[in-house]
Amino acid sequence: MDTKSVDTKKFAKLVFKNVPKEDFLFVRGELCNGCGKCVVICPVFAWKMKAGKAFLVDDYRSVCVECGACWQACAQGAINFDFPSGGEGVKVKYG
Repeated sequence: MDTKSVDTKKFAKLVFKNVPKEDFLFVRGELCNGCGKCVVICPVFAWKMKAGKAFLVDDYRSVCVECGACWQACAQGAINFDFPSGGEGVKVKYG
């Protein structure tokens, strides 16, 4: 089986981001059980753990690729995710 690696520099040229001004991802601390699945699954390291709870890094709006993996991985329902409104967020040039 021939596997090819993804050229991330070429891929990055296909995607750009209009950084949302408003929050679109939230964690409900009272529901977070500290499992850390959101931290592990996030491809851009937008989640961290502190004192046994998950939290978003300060610049998450700039780095989040809006894949929703964290939201899907959270069995506790502690993550609320909605795509940014008003045409903000990730844009794919081709595809």
